[in-house]
Parts: sequence; C-alpha cells; structure tokens
Amino acid sequence: MYNVYPFSGESLAFCLANQFTTVSEIKQKGHFTYLLTYLTDLGVNTIVVEDEYVSKDYLHDYTSYYSLCFEAYPKYCKRIHFFQSVFNTQAFDSLVLGTTPIEPYQAAYIGFTVARPIPHAVIGFTALKTYGAPRTFWAVKNYPVNLFGLSFHVASLAFQEQDSVVAACATAAIWSMLHGAVQNGNHAILLKSPSEITKNAGNSSDGHRLFPNTGLEVKQISESIFNAGLVCEIKSEDESVSVEFVKKIVNAYSGIGIPIILVVNLSDQETHGLHAVTVCGFHKEPPKAVEVDTEMSFMSDNITKLYAHDDQWGPFARIEFTDEGIITPWNEQELSACEVQFDSIIVAVYPKIRISYEDIDKLVRAYDFILSILFNAYLELDLVWDIRLVMNTDYRKMVQDLDPGLYPQKLQLLTESRPKYIWIASCYVADEKILDITFDATGVSQAMLALNAISYMEDSLNTELVDFLRSNKTHDVLTAFHGPSSEKYYDFLVNAIAQD
Repeated sequence: MYNVYPFSGESLAFCLANQFTTVSEIKQKGHFTYLLTYLTDLGVNTIVVEDEYVSKDYLHDYTSYYSLCFEAYPKYCKRIHFFQSVFNTQAFDSLVLGTTPIEPYQAAYIGFTVARPIPHAVIGFTALKTYGAPRTFWAVKNYPVNLFGLSFHVASLAFQEQDSVVAACATAAIWSMLHGAVQNGNHAILLKSPSEITKNAGNSSDGHRLFPNTGLEVKQISESIFNAGLVCEIKSEDESVSVEFVKKIVNAYSGIGIPIILVVNLSDQETHGLHAVTVCGFHKEPPKAVEVDTEMSFMSDNITKLYAHDDQWGPFARIEFTDEGIITPWNEQELSACEVQFDSIIVAVYPKIRISYEDIDKLVRAYDFILSILFNAYLELDLVWDIRLVMNTDYRKMVQDLDPGLYPQKLQLLTESRPKYIWIASCYVADEKILDITFDATGVSQAMLALNAISYMEDSLNTELVDFLRSNKTHDVLTAFHGPSSEKYYDFLVNAIAQD
C-alpha cells in the first residue's frame, strides 16, 4: 500500500521516522536538515510513500546482522518518492489504475529515498535529481524506478547514510563509488551492499571485529575495492594534501566516470577526525587568460567547487574553495569550530589503467618547458594545460567534430587502433586550444607512451614551431623529459605537428 502527503518538513520527518527513531529525533539529524533544504530547492510538492518495500542492500545487512539481534527488527523498509507536481491520493489512484496519463508525473519525478527500520541511521538507498548547470556531475547514471507498475527514472548517483553497525563512512563512500563505476556497461564491477563491502575489507590491523564497524583503514579500503573489480591509486603527501593537487586529481580522473574518494581531516573536533566522502561532480570556470608565471598553469585551477556524497549530511554536498579556506557542510554549520583539510585521495580505476596522473604530469611539464620558450617570446600569456583520463570512445567523439578539410589526418585518427583508455593533455592560450597530445594509459611507464597529437594552430605558426623545435634539439632540452625515451618524445612532437 501507499500514502500520499503534501511535502513539508513535518511530513518528511514523519515519513522517515520508525518505531525506533521518533519524529523529534529525525528533526535533529543533519541529514533531515540537508534533505529538507535540497528537496525544497528542487521544488518538491508531494510525497508518495511505499509502506512495505524490499531493499536489496538493507536485506543483505539485515541478514548479516539485524536478523540475529534479540530485538525484532523489521526486514521491510519504506520508499519515499518525491514529485514537483501537486496531487492527492485520489489522483494517484487514477494514475496507478491507468486512467491518467503518466507523462506529467514522469516529468515531475525528483527521485526517492529508502527509510530503513533501524535506530537513527534511517537514510538508506537514495537517488535524487541533481542541480542543473553550470555544475558537472561525471558519475551520474540513470536509475529506473518501478512504482506499482509505473515506470519512472532519475539521473543520479546512489547515496545512503552511514550505518555504524555494518558500515562506516569509508564503506558508504565505497558503496556510492561502485554505483558510479558500473556505468558505461562495465559489468566486471560488482555492486556490493555495505555489509559485503565491510566483509571484503578483511580484518583490521589490530584484530578488531568487523561488526559493529568502527571504520576502515586505507589498506582495508583498497582491499575492498579490489574485491569489487577495481584497483586503487592512493594519493597522499607528507602532511595535508594541497587544494591544488586535489583539483588536479579530480579533474584528471573524472573523465572515466568513477567517483573519487576524498579523505578529509576535520580538525578541532575530537568526535570527527578523518572522514571519507565520495566526490562525483564539480563546478569549473571556463578557460581564461593567465599571465606568464614561473609555475606551470593548469585548467584544474578553475575548479571552484566540488560536489560529494557525504554520508553524514546528504548527496551532492558542496565543498567550496574560498580565500578564507575550504567550506563544507561541517564548518558551514559549525563555523570556526571545524577546520577542514585534505588528508588523502583514493582513486579507483579499472585494472587496465596502469599509467598514473603523475607519470603524464612529468611528460607534460617537459612539453610545457619546451613550448614556453617559443610562445613566451610571442605572447605575454601562459600556456595552460588540461590533463584528463578518458576512454578511447570519448576521444573519437572529439575527433569526429574536427573539420576534415582542416584536419586531413581525421580519418586516420578515427580508424587507427588505440588502447581503451588514454590520457589527453590539452594546451590552451587564454580560451583558445592550440594542441592535444594523447598518451597510452595502459602501457609501461618506462616505454614511449605518446600516441598522436593534433595542432589547432594556424599553418604559419605550425611551420614556425616545427622549425624552432628542429633547430633547438639540444641535450639540455631533451633532459627535461627525465627518461630513456627523451629523444623519442621530442621527435614525436616535431613529426606530429609537421604532419598537420
């Protein structure tokens, strides 16, 4: 059966509550405050509640833990659906009976959240519509929803609250990350329930039991992700990870559609400490002119906000970079009581991807050093690089947009064999792209990784650049590549531009 309610704070709290968690307790949760604001901003007006819903994820957790408790915890959840349109029970009855067109309801559908029948941690599987442009959400997928035979769908990324019995924040972060990883038809990735993710993490280093769960260490996180079909790249520094580095990594790896786990340090709060969130979107300003600087310039510097699933707040929570520091729901609510720093980044990738961002960064820095010698003589603007890991199919789509009259190598680029995953380093001057260089993301770091290059410069500048490169092939320039393939990388750039 189902019930229909007008949307309000009172009705939302009532629908989330259960026999173990009162309406008053629901209203004190940060999740409730966050969801109420989020749903209000999306224009929700009506709630439809499925009273007995079987959630696969909760059923796994129920079997692993709750069914063995002395307390008789229910195995059925509630699923709460949100609509922008206004309607009552009678109107929804007509919809279920098929006497009312479904299209207006489909257009007004915002998503759902599962309310678990357990103490406090009631927010289960949640899929809500995202805010619109200018935000970019790279890990969003289409979730089909069957409601009493009615077909709806929502473009989102699954979220749920940390259940401290069978999962901690890292488990919830992995769970959301896996939902993003299975898109693009990659069926080798295994979706897991929170309890399965925790079991796959293995034993803790100090021998503590897995259930109830007090948190996963980085090694356990990597082990659990490996058991789901992915491998991890752990990015960390001696102390805190810089904002600039976080932006580079998020920008670089977002192209393959897998959310990134970011470990933040919530200092000055003894009850907080290290906390894992799942980054799945960002806001990035368009390319702009950058004055020549001693430091290399990156397009990732234009990222002003990240959007992450924070299991202690809600889906698509904002992480904002300001002159005053990093602003998140933690210190936005608690103001100066909580300082936010980045501790480490856990990047899950498909096993075939063997070349890391750091490998490509070294090569791009060498190319920047070489090209800047020429361009700095003509321009008072810096070269700005955009380094991204993408699938070959996405690269081909980019090539398809090229004018075959201007780019005679278009047919060759579209038809030649290429690895499934490639790195693209795009070079900009202000808002104009001048060069794309691609690298094999599946190879060996000591090998020659460059695949091809596309120059977007005018023929006269192309010719001048080739002449400059040929006449400046010196030992000092070649050492910028720091490897056995230095001359190969240099000659590759010359030949690729000369053929344009």
